[in-house]
Amino acid sequence: MELGKLLGCGAYSNVRAMKRKAMKQKAMKRKGSLLLGAIIDEDDTGNVHEPCHSSVSSLSLPVVSSTIPPKLHIATKRSKSSDFSTHVGFFYELALPSTTIATDEESDDSVKYAVKSLRNDLDGETKISGAIDLTIEAQFLLKLSHPNIVKLYGQGGSPGSEDFFIVVARVQGTLSDTIQLFRRLTERLKLNGISQNGNRLSRKEKKAELHSYYGRSLCIGRQLASALHYLHENSILFRDLKPQNIGLDGKSRVKIFDFGLAKELKSESRQGVDQYRGRKDVGTRRYMAPEIYNGSHYGLPADVYSFAIVIWQLFSLTVPFKGHSIDKHVHRTYVRKIRPPIKFKWPRKLKRMLSKGWHHNPSCRPKMNECLSVMEELSRKDGYTEETFFEESRSSFNSY
Repeated sequence: MELGKLLGCGAYSNVRAMKRKAMKQKAMKRKGSLLLGAIIDEDDTGNVHEPCHSSVSSLSLPVVSSTIPPKLHIATKRSKSSDFSTHVGFFYELALPSTTIATDEESDDSVKYAVKSLRNDLDGETKISGAIDLTIEAQFLLKLSHPNIVKLYGQGGSPGSEDFFIVVARVQGTLSDTIQLFRRLTERLKLNGISQNGNRLSRKEKKAELHSYYGRSLCIGRQLASALHYLHENSILFRDLKPQNIGLDGKSRVKIFDFGLAKELKSESRQGVDQYRGRKDVGTRRYMAPEIYNGSHYGLPADVYSFAIVIWQLFSLTVPFKGHSIDKHVHRTYVRKIRPPIKFKWPRKLKRMLSKGWHHNPSCRPKMNECLSVMEELSRKDGYTEETFFEESRSSFNSY
């Protein structure tokens, strides 16, 4: 399986597309098991090659069969250099009776994959930190299963080592991309009355089109709230929520990714109500809760703060605290407790959720289930369904 273009580059990792030349769903007996969803390489001559089975590592995956946890084997073909392999093959091996076929909601040909591995230019403690983060991410994704959280399909190499990598579902673009796109389209619509399809609209059509972006933002916000609610129900603090870590797939569904800074909140580290021991200054400053920056004990409310900032950015189509230096941001946000301006025309419940969500005092912030309820109620009142959003957004996201 050949790796394609570079999709993204973080502080520790690179993410590359996986070129899938052929995907054949097949079932075949192998030592009393079924081999399902085998990914087959096909070269330029049309010859088919089975995945390489040397140096194979295995792991348990989230549910593919509703009753039996499968194992995913990763095989890598290494080149002479020490760089990450440019070919990866993998397949599902399920211990199932020969009459049983395991199914997966995303096992069709529309799924695209991405490989995340450590950057080659890391050294020393930075490389160690990166390897740890990537291993932590794999551990979380292994046990998480939610439609708005990126799906893990496999891993290879030794966890915690520089050759470790994970294979995940590929997203079409990030929420940051989407917000920039919405901003460009709405500005063009306001100035020239031109729709996203390039048509000139009447005043009534222009108003309806502008309102559709509000509906789309509600759909995105509801899915994001649903994913965070799921994490919090499982005592997981994401700690780095920002538009760059929120993807949208080819069907415009929200997918949270990059769990390298996520933290499971355990009873032994609890210091009080929604307060746990944790590292200081973790995450991205623009979206970081005051208690994390200040080095206080913190818990799930820290994600609620980040969620409120992201939702404000989604509806305002503006980067929060844009142009602020680190010192200016710290002084205005954490000392003077200044927050981004809320527009008067926004719904009252949305404005209230934001003002409570980014409250300086964590105990004054709502729970994620309350935020989810607000987003669901606003979506119902607006009448703009996710099905409509997925259909209308298809052409927009294909431009990424």
